[in-house]
Amino acid sequence: MNKSLSNNFFLNTNFIHISFFHPCPKIGDIVILFILMECKENRKPGKTSIFIYLLENLPLLITIFSGLLITINLWWGLGILYGGYSIAALLVFMKYICPYCACYNNNSCPSGYHLISSRLFKPDNGKVYNQQYQLYVPFLYPIWFAPPFIGVIQMIGGISWIMVVYLIVFCVTGFVVLPLASRKICGKCDNARECPRMRKKHDVQCRGKACIERDV
Repeated sequence: MNKSLSNNFFLNTNFIHISFFHPCPKIGDIVILFILMECKENRKPGKTSIFIYLLENLPLLITIFSGLLITINLWWGLGILYGGYSIAALLVFMKYICPYCACYNNNSCPSGYHLISSRLFKPDNGKVYNQQYQLYVPFLYPIWFAPPFIGVIQMIGGISWIMVVYLIVFCVTGFVVLPLASRKICGKCDNARECPRMRKKHDVQCRGKACIERDV
């Protein structure tokens, strides 16, 4: 069986399996089949669809949205401030960190940030990725740590179950799902060796001009 037939067989057999067990085959199978086809298409080098970028950024979007619900529940102005800061912090990331990443030049960022960064921002000479990362990534921290603090403050006078739900969604997506997803994405990144976040996972041993890299 050649590669093309093998891929088609894999796709078709998965579709048949889903059709047999899924309670709503007409709609559900079309959606799942579309996801399978997008993932298959995404394996082609240098070609990633907007759909895949949305999937990769979904945990971050849920985190920010639930953080917005937490902050706006205390005061609508605080919610606007949090939402505005989240957008500004991501733009800071794209301006001061993205242009120095290997994915910036070859348009291969798994999160799709290059689609914005490469059009709006240009790198400055003499600056390198790892230093830029350490300098500017702290601007993202309030996105994660402000909402839980604000949510706990709101429950000092009494438990609000809707706030509990907001906090659970925020903490699960922000502190569990997002780090796990990022670890998988970052592990395949061309810039992993230069990234302070991933560098400790790579053991690089060099003798003369020969270098051997192995995961640790």
